[in-house]
Amino acid sequence: MKNQKVTIKDVARHAGVGIGSVSRVINNLPGVSKDKRMAVERSVAELGYEPDSLARSLRTQRTQTIAFFVNDISNVAFSTIAKGIHEELEQNGFNLLLYNTGNDKVKEKVLEAFRIRKFDGMIISFPDEDEQTIKQIMKSNIPFILLDREYQQFQADAVYSDYYNGIRQAVEYLISLGHTDIGFVTSDKDIRPSRESLRGYHDAMKLKGLKVKPDWIKRGTFTVEYGRQAFEELLREGEVTALIAGSNQLLVGCVEGVREHNIHVPKQLSLIGFEDSDFTRLMSPAITVVKRPLIQIGKQIAYMLLKRLNVGDSNNEVFNLVVSTELVKRDSCAELVKPPRKKE
Repeated sequence: MKNQKVTIKDVARHAGVGIGSVSRVINNLPGVSKDKRMAVERSVAELGYEPDSLARSLRTQRTQTIAFFVNDISNVAFSTIAKGIHEELEQNGFNLLLYNTGNDKVKEKVLEAFRIRKFDGMIISFPDEDEQTIKQIMKSNIPFILLDREYQQFQADAVYSDYYNGIRQAVEYLISLGHTDIGFVTSDKDIRPSRESLRGYHDAMKLKGLKVKPDWIKRGTFTVEYGRQAFEELLREGEVTALIAGSNQLLVGCVEGVREHNIHVPKQLSLIGFEDSDFTRLMSPAITVVKRPLIQIGKQIAYMLLKRLNVGDSNNEVFNLVVSTELVKRDSCAELVKPPRKKE
């Protein structure tokens, strides 16, 4: 059979079972004894049988594909989460299709994807929280999971990172080192990560009886360029002794400013990033970060969606998961050294 395509009949004959049994094993359906299943799997391996995925999708109306609508795949967080999603899907015979929405019109991309119907389920992390787009998606009856997006009028399966406690712990750590003038650079979009991060920042400061000056908070795009701009503004204002960057891109921009102005971290400025990466680990000094388990987040999202796709899962209860963060302390933060009082 080396020069011929192995067929399902060949597998059935080799395994000593009926074609129906082979089909059920290939499509991972019940109704096959353990011995027969093992015989079929052994024959598939020995003969090198490759199921016709197109024919199978026509029969089952499944594409074995999951779509991931992501704001910016160049963002290290999204690309790492996508890796975790891919690993989990691949183990279950599914493919991952990436839609990089960027700043384009999301609704048009989603509707076009619906029309073509290239996927069985969706993982959604749009640039904003436009409820009209989600309403359209819910009408399609295609299973989906939200990633760090929240819609007040709709209940849906979602995986959230605990931005609130992540930023709150970062602020509390800086306060424990004597810092009271703490800057925070984050997104200007009205999305859950920004809302929760700001809430964590304000609550931590309020709990310690510290006032927050509006100028200490800088809000803009999640880009290196805005990180640099925000750093320059804080430097001109000259008050903050510690700074938290709300994303990896914003952190890179802040570090560019630190280097340009020869500011010593942590003697002159304590610095914390949000998201761990090779950049934060290999910097000198290594940067303290709020860390998310990105690979695990991706795998959990994929697991939840696959469970929804499972024919036997009739549970309609909405499931939300909040994933904890961890403050990884490195060398970019230090106790605030106050200048000695001048003698009168």
